[in-house]
Order: sequence, then structure tokens, then C-alpha cells
Amino acid sequence: MDKSKKIRIFVSFLVIIVGFYYVFTGVAFSDVFQVIKGLNPLMLLGFFSVQLFITLLMSYRWKCVIGEKGVDLGLWDSFRYYNISFFVNFFLPARAGDLYRGYLSSKKDFIDSSLIVLKERLFDLIVLMFFFSVLVITIFESFTGYLAILFMVLLAGIFTYFFIEKKEELPVLNNWYVLFRSSFIEAVKTKRKTFYLLFTAGIWLVEVLKTYIVFYGLGIESDLFLIAFFTFSWSLVAAIPISPSGLGSSEALTLFILVSYGILRTEAVSLVLMYRGLLVTITLIVGGSFYVRDVLKNTDMKRPMDHS
Repeated sequence: MDKSKKIRIFVSFLVIIVGFYYVFTGVAFSDVFQVIKGLNPLMLLGFFSVQLFITLLMSYRWKCVIGEKGVDLGLWDSFRYYNISFFVNFFLPARAGDLYRGYLSSKKDFIDSSLIVLKERLFDLIVLMFFFSVLVITIFESFTGYLAILFMVLLAGIFTYFFIEKKEELPVLNNWYVLFRSSFIEAVKTKRKTFYLLFTAGIWLVEVLKTYIVFYGLGIESDLFLIAFFTFSWSLVAAIPISPSGLGSSEALTLFILVSYGILRTEAVSLVLMYRGLLVTITLIVGGSFYVRDVLKNTDMKRPMDHS
């Protein structure tokens, strides 16, 4: 294992440890358990149903994006590959699952499939940053809002240093900067960019509904602005490929936001842990099932994982 990979692994574990240390500091586990214990069981069904619907919407978008490259991908196959990517992202940093999905769908080489994936993910990033910026201005009128933004900038800086400047596995494009730039040009040039942006905005509004279900299920009263801000903050941090699926960093930032907004720390900790737990559960059940069926039994589908 080369030095850069060791550094990435070290940073990933460090973020997870520090993040969860912050989460668990100052709360009693018994109190957190009591809040989680009061979860309405029907909310679990609602959460899982909405999550599967969101994945279906993302799968349709992915089908359309990759179809522009001449790949005839069915909706069911797109749905399977998307769930597999969620499963892989949970175990590997650097969004390896997204890149793997690109290969599974197109069977193109690593660079070509990565360009397609980044083009799709750029629509998510643009919409998320727009929603996030509007909510920061709307919710936080004090120094707290600037601290939240500063925290995200610092995380982005860490990502840039360790995952862009140190990347050497792309001899043709030289580094991730060129890869992102190429995918951005592809996204701007596409004739359906308005459709993709509006469709993506719809997906993220459904994500807010999913988060609302957890708030409501735990009996935590809050306004829609905070629920939306929680959703977008969690996802933006998770998009930075430092730890798998933003493990540790998403929990720490959203907990900070909830407490700053006036949510009791015990309730806030219960919320972020339950949110993560539900995401992990559906990922392991659905994504894990597809991974075992479609990947472990097919050696040709494992090869691109070496690029992660």
C-alpha cells in the first residue's frame, strides 16, 4: 500500500473517531435510548418506502444520463446498480461506489465511466448548494451560520488536498481537477440540463420528506426549514469523499446545527444516530442483497473495485 492510500485511510478513521466522539460527548446513553425507543414503528415503513422511491427516481435520472452516451440501460438494471453503489460507498471512501456504478452500467474503462458519473453527480451538487445557501441565509442570521459554512469549507479543503492534488491513478487526465472540469463541461453542454436540474430538485425535496419522517417518528418538533437544512447539510458533507458515506462527519455537523438551533442535545443525538441507523439498515438489506447476487457471483464485475 502506497503512502497516499495510507494517509487517506488514516484521515478517514480520524474523521470517524473525532466525529463520533463529539456526538457522544455530554449525553447519557440511557436517555438517548429512551428517545429512540419511543420511535413510532410505522415511521420505519414510511422511511424505507420513501428511500426506495428516492432510489428509483435517481435510477431513472441515471438511466437518462447514461443513455445520452449510447448505453441502453433498463430501469431495473439502473435501480440494481444504484443500490450496489450505495452498498459499496458505505464500506469504501472516495465515493468508490459511484465510480463502480459507472462501470457496471456502461462497461467502459475507468476514466470514461467516471466522467459519466461525475456529470450526473454535478446536478446533485448544484441543486444542493443552491438549497443550502438559501437556507443558511434564511435560518441563521448570527455567527452560527458562518461557522457552519466555515466547517464545510474546511472539509472541502481537506478533500481537495488529499483526494485531488495527490491523485495519480489517472495518467490521461493527470488529476481529479481535470476530471471534474471535463464532467462540468459535459453537464453544461447537455441539451436536457434544465430537466435534470428540475428533476434533481424534486428528488431532494422528497429527501426532505424522508427526514421529516424521522423527526416526526421520534417526536421532535421542528420547522420545515431546519428539517431541510439538516437534510442538505448531511448530504453535502457525505458527498465529500473523506470517510465512507460521510460517516462521523455528517453526524457531527448536523448535530452541531441541531443544537445551535435549540434542539435538546439528547434529542439531537438520538436523531442523527437513528437517521444513520436507518440508512445503514436499508443499505445493507437492499444494496447488500443486490451485491451478493450480482457481484459476488460474477467475477467480471469485481475488477473495477481495484481502482478505489
